[in-house]
Amino acid sequence: MASWKTFFDNRKNEYTSNPFWDDINNDHAFTDSTTDNLENLVKHLNKRKLTNYLNRIAKKGIPWEKTYSDDKSFKEVKIAIEALNELGLKKAFLATMADLEWVPTMVNARHFFYSEFVFNELGNHGNKPIRVLEIGGGSGTLSILLRRKLEISNYIDVDFPEMCIVNYYEQRRFLEKNHINFVSQFRGSDESTAINKENDKKLVTYLEPKYFFENYAQLGSFDLILNTHSFQEMDLAIRNRYIDTCCNLLASDGVFFNVNWEHKKMSNRDGTLFDNNPLEYPYPPNVKITKLREDEISKLMRVNRNFKRRTISYTTVIRKDRDWFSKILRFKFQVSR
Repeated sequence: MASWKTFFDNRKNEYTSNPFWDDINNDHAFTDSTTDNLENLVKHLNKRKLTNYLNRIAKKGIPWEKTYSDDKSFKEVKIAIEALNELGLKKAFLATMADLEWVPTMVNARHFFYSEFVFNELGNHGNKPIRVLEIGGGSGTLSILLRRKLEISNYIDVDFPEMCIVNYYEQRRFLEKNHINFVSQFRGSDESTAINKENDKKLVTYLEPKYFFENYAQLGSFDLILNTHSFQEMDLAIRNRYIDTCCNLLASDGVFFNVNWEHKKMSNRDGTLFDNNPLEYPYPPNVKITKLREDEISKLMRVNRNFKRRTISYTTVIRKDRDWFSKILRFKFQVSR
């Protein structure tokens, strides 16, 4: 097995569609990492052109409106900003994008709204260091925005290897190198590092789904658990397993926030279809739904577009049901009588 540095040194001219490979190759987070499927990983990254997920860096002296050459994308971001204006968040959003040096997009506008929503849901809990678990963290936009408002002691992202690397590329602008940790199958099966309290010094940790399910019992509890628009893309059994696991990992006073579109004809891996409906997600009895409604920003964007979408996006907030055990005892007592 070759190291990252050796691998990329041997292929400098072979893969060019993702311009940040050289930067990643020179980062210490990868110098001691070994794997036997790097070539497949890089080919997959380049094939899917995952650089499209990255936030665009604003050019100094050029208004962000002038950076758009695609009329469709420009129309989308204007609609998103109009929605934020109705929610009273336009000024704060544009100021945040300028501070981060990001070009405003529909995606980061939506995630800015989610970051504000989550912060408000946490209430006083947001005044102390918290542990965050995100399923399908994508490019890391939501976690970066949340870190501006919250003290996050440990952020764990569970995603496919290629998306973990994209997420890492975004995070590295805002964190020291030694605050990022990869624990995954592609890093070598001998590295069975447990993510527990000793690893809280690592601000960002990446886990592959397989490793997550095999080791979630070692992770401890989380004050905040996130999922935005990825439960909607999963096989029924896998989605249900994530939901159950997340609810079990939720701290007693934690918040589990998820927002997903309904897909009435979602396909399982075997080709069968099912209604992937957030209103019917199978939450276990030890939690309770405290909020369930149509996603506000998506609703406003849909209305402002004057276009009726075939599906609706729902926001769900889950908390631990502190009375669930006493409810079970009362039920058993009633049955025994």
